[in-house]
This record gives sequence, structure tokens and C-alpha cells, in this order.
Amino acid sequence: MASGEQDWGNYWQGRASDEALVGVGVENNEKLAAFWRGQFEELPKDTKILDMACGAGSVLKHAHELGFTDLTGADISGDAIATLKNTLPEVRGVVAPADKTEFKDQAYGFVTSQFGFEYAGGRAQVLAAAREMARLICKGGQFTAICHIQGGGIEQEVSGHLREIGTIEKTQFISASKAVFNAAFAAEAAHTPRSKAAYDKAATSLARPRDELVAYITSKGGANDPMSALATHLYNGTLEMFKKRQAYALGDIIGWLDGMAAQITAYKGRMDSMKTAALSEYLAADILGEFTKLGFETRSLEKLYLVNDGKPAAWILSANLQ
Repeated sequence: MASGEQDWGNYWQGRASDEALVGVGVENNEKLAAFWRGQFEELPKDTKILDMACGAGSVLKHAHELGFTDLTGADISGDAIATLKNTLPEVRGVVAPADKTEFKDQAYGFVTSQFGFEYAGGRAQVLAAAREMARLICKGGQFTAICHIQGGGIEQEVSGHLREIGTIEKTQFISASKAVFNAAFAAEAAHTPRSKAAYDKAATSLARPRDELVAYITSKGGANDPMSALATHLYNGTLEMFKKRQAYALGDIIGWLDGMAAQITAYKGRMDSMKTAALSEYLAADILGEFTKLGFETRSLEKLYLVNDGKPAAWILSANLQ
């Protein structure tokens, strides 16, 4: 994916939505938390720790809870850093891309990343991010990252969400609903044959999108997943506003529908980002190769399993500088 600010704005909106959408639930996974606690418990408490592409600070939170105080998070998204600072005010937050920071050489004893630096862009950018992280590690320091794995459980779940989003988008329910509300308010204000005919046309055009959305919701059988929740919320909210439209301003109704469309776009952007960021075994090995070139000792690639389904969730990448 492109690593521009707009893409990352979409990523964080999709991640932090307070409406119907929820994300792939990996960041609060207990096995992942235990992994990081195990990493930090081995370190002296005065170790300077940098989390690259830190997001909301999931990794730094574990370090903070264990008593580490010299903590820095870097992320290209200003929204992510704002969330980090709100959650962990004591942590230094810096807006910076993973492949180019202004930190001093060998400034940190431990550089981490959790589902982070692999979003830097294409192969060249990801390898550049690896070299940048290596530059920041002091003698005796180490690097550990958890990265999306190609073909793993998370990627498969994300692919499923993308298919579901596509099904909802194809109904065009939101645009058809907006046309109905616009026509209904116009007809109720003007009471002319022309305005009534326009409303009737819009209502007729809504029938197919409505039926397709209802059919999708019914096919889910009440399943408790993000897309089922989204579709149900969208349909029920629209129906409720139409019944009570006289209590709303037209602009507020259209704004709510536009907001739902923006959430879908943001969530889709997040899912696309996660899928694109998944590393093949070859690229994961090449990342470690960059550390080897710079004098690091690297551990063999490992797979991290977060649930008992036999599908790996991530790569574990580790290196240290003697």
C-alpha cells in the first residue's frame, strides 16, 4: 500500500471506529501479551525502548506496566501518536515513517515492532525500514518484531472481511437511501406532482438495494461478526430515521449516511492494508538479511500461533548486536 498520511488516516479511523465496526482482534490477545512480557522481563529497567510503527502503543503498554520508563513510539500517523499519548502520557511519541527517522545512531537498546514496519510500502521501503531500525540499535541491543505472515490466519480472516465488505458495497444501499431522503423531504415541502413522482422513482430504485441488504443480513443468521453488525446497524438506523424523519434535519440524516460510508471506506482500507502487508517467507528472510549485513546476529525465522487452529498468525523476527 502507499504509505501516505491519508492511507494511515483511513487505517486508524477503521481501527478506532466507535460505531458498528470492530477490527481483527489480535492486539489484545493474551498469547501476544505474554510474548512481549517475556521479551521485556529479560531486560534491565533502564533499557531505552523504541517501538517502530507503534500504533496506539500496544507493545509499549506492556513495557510500561513492567516498570520501564524510557519509552518511545514512532508512527507515520499523527492520529496513532495522538492515541498513544492519550493512553500513555509518559511515553514519548514521534510522528515519523519507519524507513526514515531523525533519531540518533545507536540510540536504543531494544527496538520493537508489532504488525507495524511491514506497512512501510513495497519491498524496497520495508527493507529500508529494517536498515533504519538496525541503525538505531546500540551495541548489546536487540531487535524483535511480530509481522503479518502471508497465508496465515489473520490474512485469511482479513480476506473474508474484504469479501463481505464488497457484498455490502455492491448493494448501493447508502446512495439509494440518500436519494429517497432527499426526494421525501422535497415532496413533503413542495406537495407537487413532480416532487411526488421524483419520490416514487427514488423509492422504487431503493427496493433492489434494500432487498439485497436484507438478504445479506438474513444469510448471516445473526452471526456476531463485524460485517453482519455493520449491515444490521446500517439497515435498522436508516429505517428508524425514515420513520421519524420529521424529527430530523435532512442534513443530519445525510451526514449519518455519509458517515457510515466513510466508516466502510476506512475499514476496507485497514483490511486492504493488513492483507498487503503480509510478508512472504522470502521477504521475511531478506529483512533479517539486512540485519546480518550490518553485523547483527539473527535468529532463524519463527512462526507465532495465537489461536489453536493450526494457522500461524505472524512471523517472529529477532536480531541482536554484539
